[in-house]
Amino acid sequence: MMDGKKITVYGPYSRKDERKHVVLWDGIKTSTVSYPKFLMERKIGRKLEPHETVDHINGNFTDDRPENLQILTRAGNALKSITPESQRRNALLAAASKRGEYIGRRGVKKAAMATPRRI
Repeated sequence: MMDGKKITVYGPYSRKDERKHVVLWDGIKTSTVSYPKFLMERKIGRKLEPHETVDHINGNFTDDRPENLQILTRAGNALKSITPESQRRNALLAAASKRGEYIGRRGVKKAAMATPRRI
């Protein structure tokens, strides 16, 4: 029971990308929830807040052991994905933008400036 309602849980089922989800049925409607989120909500006894997300500590999203799951804010989880490589690329993109350029797959190009037209 969650929130005082009796729910039936179906799953977990694996998606094509190997992430798992469960289907919840409360007798009236069904909803699909990620399996790690479902496990964490059961563990803490409440629904996650909108700004919270479940993170896999070891980075392996198929490892749903409770000791491998933690609650992070969405912003905190996004910070985990910043790598030195992405920081370098972001710095290059910012510098190119200041110079009026952009970086595409084929290198650096001048950004096209809109030419004013007379009507």
